Amino acid sequence: MKEGNHKQALLNLTIDPSIKAGGCIFEFEKFSERDVCRDFVSKVLTKLQATKSSEKDPKPVSEKSGDEQLSTAEIELRMKLLQEDSNLQKLHKQFVISGVLTETEFWATRKELLVC
Repeated sequence: MKEGNHKQALLNLTIDPSIKAGGCIFEFEKFSERDVCRDFVSKVLTKLQATKSSEKDPKPVSEKSGDEQLSTAEIELRMKLLQEDSNLQKLHKQFVISGVLTETEFWATRKELLVC
């Protein structure tokens, strides 16, 4: 999609597509920022769905896959940091989106940014 002044960089996240309610719309300054966020959320949801479908026991995701279990506030903080800091966004894309590091590994070295 071509970036232009008349188009907004929006990301609509729904909790359950079968239910027509319950979601969030995020607005970004640039389409590239929206795309980084979309890719991050997609990767997390894919891992979560794969874990849920492959295992039937009620253990948290963090115990099954080694990934950390994040609250909504923590995810929103990470998304905000990526949106506001283009250098951090580039690093995230270079290492996490490309598969060099996991989300956990990437943010482990940036714990000071996650302190509210």
